[in-house]
Amino acid sequence: TVVHVTASYNGSTKNATGGAITVTPPLPPASIAAVSGSGETIMVGMPFASPLVVLVEDENGNPVNNATVTFAGTGVSFPSGATATTNSSGEAQVTAQPTSVGALMVTASVTGVSTPASFAETGISNIVPVAFGQANSCSATGTSMTCSYTVAVAAGELLVADTLPQNTGGTAYTMS
Repeated sequence: TVVHVTASYNGSTKNATGGAITVTPPLPPASIAAVSGSGETIMVGMPFASPLVVLVEDENGNPVNNATVTFAGTGVSFPSGATATTNSSGEAQVTAQPTSVGALMVTASVTGVSTPASFAETGISNIVPVAFGQANSCSATGTSMTCSYTVAVAAGELLVADTLPQNTGGTAYTMS
């Protein structure tokens, strides 16, 4: 078989005749791994702060471009869709948000790879306003007083505490 090759560079064209041209197709995906986005906590219905990102590589550890990655999980939705295509760096990402309270597991899979990548996330129900009553204990140092409080918070609720609004005579109040 005779192959004719024409190459052009900087306005100059060259013709060559050769015996063989080898074209190596890309290798299929051999692994998928979570890169970032795991370990986040957010209220149900709100998107996690970071996208879920995976890396898909072939058997030689090279990134795989244009592979379709499918994300799935119970108690989680994907506002922009549950599939993403890897870029030239082998990475694919989606935005996720919890639809239920508690520990949530998200997986990402790609055809040809038996073990999916995993992400551990947490959905919480709401932020609980708390009225603080009597302190368990207080200690004073100079003009600063620190008090300790015990507050019961139900599973799936987030306690947000701030310093007390009272501040008189330059005395600082610290809540712990």
